[in-house]
Amino acid sequence: MTPGTRKFETAAKTGTWRVGVTGFLDWPETREEAAGFDHWRCVTNPSGLLFTGDSHPGIVPPEPGRGPLPRLLSSISRTSDHRDVEWHFQLLPVLWGIANQIDTEAIDAVVSLGLGVYDADDRLRVEQGAFNRRARQCDAAGVVPTEEYGPSEVIDPRYGRIIEEPSGSRVSIAALSSELDTTGYRVEQVSARETNAFVCNETYALLLGQLGGGGRLAKAAFIHVPRTDDDPGLDRLAEAVTRIIRHVALP
Repeated sequence: MTPGTRKFETAAKTGTWRVGVTGFLDWPETREEAAGFDHWRCVTNPSGLLFTGDSHPGIVPPEPGRGPLPRLLSSISRTSDHRDVEWHFQLLPVLWGIANQIDTEAIDAVVSLGLGVYDADDRLRVEQGAFNRRARQCDAAGVVPTEEYGPSEVIDPRYGRIIEEPSGSRVSIAALSSELDTTGYRVEQVSARETNAFVCNETYALLLGQLGGGGRLAKAAFIHVPRTDDDPGLDRLAEAVTRIIRHVALP
């Protein structure tokens, strides 16, 4: 376990639908920058700022419950089939294999968020499947797949180049678009692709590989978000993401 990471609690409540929601912290652009990089920093990554609300300089793990997204999600207390909802929030350093710190044995659904929309500031992208390869790109600790101490190129050897979502789990874009009508954001569903092969994709691939295997985890989704530059923008982004999470994570 990476020092300072905290797994979700493992005690389950009968009849309670438990949802884990994760975001990512900052990462270095180059291997040179990775030397001495503080992987607990959250200054530029909106998927992390949604949880913290403010910039976090690093050194220690940030508190994931103070931002606008946890506040909005925590106000949702019941599913459509009248079960209680229990929310768990977790911020992840951008490290290869960090998905293993998500305690999927204790939750029914997990939605992961990451920065991954660079060509528009009004779009959210819901991933459709995962690319079953790791890019030769360094993580926040400077680790590169296939190199010394790095993971293999293939994420899950049980699958081919694409890890598909389980049959019947694909979300309706029309329904999602309707959810976002008043937020100023548009939603797209995008297929697994070679250009999306960093830690975000690895995380989703490892989560998809756990569905349908007899464990507790029943739903998994990944949402890529754009940058936003101010507090009102972060609040608006949180509202849009909340609507998608409510749609993809709750029964």
